Amino acid sequence: MASNHNKTLLKDYDKLLSEIEKASILISEQSNTIRMLKAEINDMAGLLAKKDEQINILILEIERLKNNNNKDSSNSSIPSSKNGFKKVTNSREKTDKKKKKKKGHKGKTSEISKVKNLIDSGEVKCTVINVNKSHKNKDKQYISRYVQDIEISTVIKEYRYYPNNKGSYNIPKQQNNIVTYGNKIKAIGMLLVHRVPASMDQAVNFFDAITNGNFEITKSTLNNWTCVLSDKLDPLISKIKQGLFNSYYVNTDESPINVNGKNHQIHSYSNEKYTLQYAHEKKSKSAIIELGFLPNYVGTLIHDHNTVQYNWGTKHGECNAHILRYLKAAKEFTKHKWSLEMADLLKEILHCKHSLLLENVSNFSKAKLDSYSQKYDDILKTASNEYLSDYETNAYKADEKKLISRLKKYKENHLLFMYDFKIPFTNNRAETDIRPAKRKQNVGIFRSQEGARCYLRIRSFISTFLKNNLDIFDELKNVFNNKVISLNLG
Repeated sequence: MASNHNKTLLKDYDKLLSEIEKASILISEQSNTIRMLKAEINDMAGLLAKKDEQINILILEIERLKNNNNKDSSNSSIPSSKNGFKKVTNSREKTDKKKKKKKGHKGKTSEISKVKNLIDSGEVKCTVINVNKSHKNKDKQYISRYVQDIEISTVIKEYRYYPNNKGSYNIPKQQNNIVTYGNKIKAIGMLLVHRVPASMDQAVNFFDAITNGNFEITKSTLNNWTCVLSDKLDPLISKIKQGLFNSYYVNTDESPINVNGKNHQIHSYSNEKYTLQYAHEKKSKSAIIELGFLPNYVGTLIHDHNTVQYNWGTKHGECNAHILRYLKAAKEFTKHKWSLEMADLLKEILHCKHSLLLENVSNFSKAKLDSYSQKYDDILKTASNEYLSDYETNAYKADEKKLISRLKKYKENHLLFMYDFKIPFTNNRAETDIRPAKRKQNVGIFRSQEGARCYLRIRSFISTFLKNNLDIFDELKNVFNNKVISLNLG
């Protein structure tokens, strides 16, 4: 009996050991599964962290793209021509000042007086048209109304040259051809093409219309007049260049133009009296050296942060119109206060400067200069703090950092208008002078670099004379007539 009982116990014991072994194996397998699950959980957590990081990056990129989409000519260096159909608000601040009538504005009385003087002097032809006149009212008082208009007529002048004592006819070079065009029509053609500006086809159509097709002025004719005019301007271009060399400051700018389907650059140098423009394939340092103007200029250069120009000139003024746009963008895209404070400071300095100039005061006091300089530095300290405050979520941080760094590094150049009242606040003069050449691109590209060169030489001449209120039509006629053009502007 005891033996059987022991056998039963042994069987139960073996069975229990077997179950324990199975349980151990199961526990081991479960432990492995748990470890694998934990590893997978850790991997998933890592992936989720990476996904969160990618999502944040994408959110910042979306914000950055939104910022770029919201950029226009009012808050960036994008030209107004690139605004498309987007409505851009005027960046000028409204004031309570009422619009005043311009000094010297000519009213109706002076206009009538001028018309009568023209008639009395015989400078214009006056045709009397009697309206509703009859024998019944011919002796009654009439009321006059004047209509100013022009009449265009084609004229042909025949010059008959007779031989002198030596048998020579002494025919001027410009009349070597039996049939030529006069200087008036040449001047009109050049104003149409280089000032309006009209395309060559539009100018041809214009001449065809006003002459009833009697004169066959072609695009080839207009191109020839352009080349002739450009060559005749050599002495005047030299005077313009010398005038700029002697100037206290020069505004500079570069802008791309299309020359036969390839990008070239306009290099523009100007101020309130002179304009000088060149065409070149590049805007690089080597191109500037090749053109020759900047390397020989020793005055102050005003530009739009083209840092290569810091190689020349004595002083440099940075354009604050661009800075105000960038500050506006920083305020719009980051909501940081510093950018508005800096914009207000710059505008305050400019306003005070203008007020002093009206009082014939040509400089700030040292105390005022020190005060403005300190405010400038304090605002930049605030800028650095605000920049760091939302670093992780600021989609505009790259642009903002660049702007802060620029204002710090080029403080003296942005405030040069404050230290020297002769220096302008902006480089808008340069942009204004270069704009006609940009508009020219709307009516056609330049077919050759020589064509671009000729156009810019003529534009230099036209712009300079317009700045000085000189009669450009008469001067064009004089140039074609080989008369020496003086440019004594003082």
